[in-house]
Amino acid sequence: MPRIRLRGLDIEVEEINDQTFEELLGRKVSVPANCSYCGGNINIVEDKLIYGQTYGNQLFVCENWPKCNALAKVPPNNTTPVALADRILRQARVAAHNAFDRQWKRGKLTRSQAYEKLSRLMSISRAECHISMFDIHQCQEVIFLCASGEFQ
Repeated sequence: MPRIRLRGLDIEVEEINDQTFEELLGRKVSVPANCSYCGGNINIVEDKLIYGQTYGNQLFVCENWPKCNALAKVPPNNTTPVALADRILRQARVAAHNAFDRQWKRGKLTRSQAYEKLSRLMSISRAECHISMFDIHQCQEVIFLCASGEFQ
């Protein structure tokens, strides 16, 4: 099994391929082939190696972590796409999600209806409308739309 250096530890990691991934999770999802920031290989690690404690998740992590800092949570089902993010983009996605969640949790729209409305407001398909896939500009657009009252 390949080894990487992570937070000063030399650890074994799973190599990503369709067969290994299906065995690990029992389903197929879109797996990033290489890091979109530095081109490094992507590995699956337990979240404890990154966060210092266990939250019960596995993460896609660039082999050049922590220098590269790109990671993504392995999705809980096969309908959620995966896009690696650095620290700044992760913070932008959290802010966008917080703004968006406040809109649909008011009770006027279901979460699904809110995503449908967001996709129309952003002029993207519903299939492309996942905050976990958004870039920094799309996150800023979500925050603006939520603050401007577009969801009222």
